[in-house]
Amino acid sequence: MNMKSKELILIRHGKSSWDSGAASDFERPLNQRGMKDSRRLGRFIAERNWEPHWVITSPALRASTTCDLVCEPLEVPSTRIWRDRRVYDASLQTLKNVIGETPDLPGRLFLIGHNPGLESLLLELCPSAP
Repeated sequence: MNMKSKELILIRHGKSSWDSGAASDFERPLNQRGMKDSRRLGRFIAERNWEPHWVITSPALRASTTCDLVCEPLEVPSTRIWRDRRVYDASLQTLKNVIGETPDLPGRLFLIGHNPGLESLLLELCPSAP
């Protein structure tokens, strides 16, 4: 991926529900706050015309729901949303590989996933980040 021609927006999934009774971590849903915050983020992004050209999200329920709620006001076509299992529980190198496989075209990429992978990626790309 040509990072000079791309803008990368990292989005951690919204607040999830630990006591949902989900059968696995992968199936853990957002709680009410997570849903509200994800909708709010989508509106915030839409108001600034920061529509993505591509979206890559973890298919875990909480990340996938965050993706849907963020992308709804942006009217992102489903053909530009990729649910990539590798983003779930991904290492820094895995996330870099996933990003590197995106089309070598200018544009804005949203990566919606989980910590600690997203935090590691942020610190790699922006070492002076707080």
